[in-house]
Amino acid sequence: MPLGRNLFLDLLARTTVTDVAIELAPTEVLFRQSSRAIHLRPFVFRDVSRARATILSVGGEPLAAPSYQRVEILDAGCVTDPPGLKYDCLEAFLTFGLIQVRRRNSILLCPLVHVRGMQQTSAAFAGYGSSILRHALLSAGARECVIH
Repeated sequence: MPLGRNLFLDLLARTTVTDVAIELAPTEVLFRQSSRAIHLRPFVFRDVSRARATILSVGGEPLAAPSYQRVEILDAGCVTDPPGLKYDCLEAFLTFGLIQVRRRNSILLCPLVHVRGMQQTSAAFAGYGSSILRHALLSAGARECVIH
């Protein structure tokens, strides 16, 4: 991609994209941008009949699926098999939340994301919560991540 295009997209993102705030709690995650707020329960359902993580639903009950597993992404007691699956579920959860709160119209422009409440959920990732959450948010579409 030509350098001018990268500079243009970066300038456009910094001047037109409103920041997104995420407030973490053990029972609910709030995604907020301007006056729009989305409340999601911090779990996903995945299809266990497939080897690769296939997400069936985020924050709600799955539709009709023969075999599924509920993955609590902010619960320290939730153990997944394989071990990296919890990160994949976290990334899918954050991607869904960012798309919903941003109204899908600015999907190509990546926001700056502010995260609050990390201390309440830090046990879920064995002390690596900040770095795992930051990496998952960048993979989910954030331009930058600031953890307060």
